[in-house]
Amino acid sequence: MSEELTLLPCPACGGKADIIDSFERDDKGHVLVGWIAQCTRGCLTTSEHGSREKAAASWNALPRALTWTDEPQLGAWNWWRDECSCIPRYVYQDGTVAITMLIARVPYQDLGGQWAGPIPEPRPHEPVGEQEKNNV
Repeated sequence: MSEELTLLPCPACGGKADIIDSFERDDKGHVLVGWIAQCTRGCLTTSEHGSREKAAASWNALPRALTWTDEPQLGAWNWWRDECSCIPRYVYQDGTVAITMLIARVPYQDLGGQWAGPIPEPRPHEPVGEQEKNNV
């Protein structure tokens, strides 16, 4: 792998990623990126374009797990957890959180616990297969 390519760890298992293989199929170059070929957690991706750079960019764009911290992302939905629960909460730009059944908002610091966010937006559904494409 060339020195300028940087691959993020595997989004499924956290293992170190590497370019595993390059090959031709159907007159297109493919680059296989992943942790190890035997990984069973979905740790592989390919680039139809055959470019190592595009394969690395595609791999690095895969969603990664959120990290628990003491600070939430303001103006976004975050996971919040304490000893008893783990739920999504919206943290406003001013650092307050609405509590169910209460009119007032409270500072996120009053809740204690940990935060992980922002929670990513879902991707739009893309039809897969001829039947699903015909039903759109």
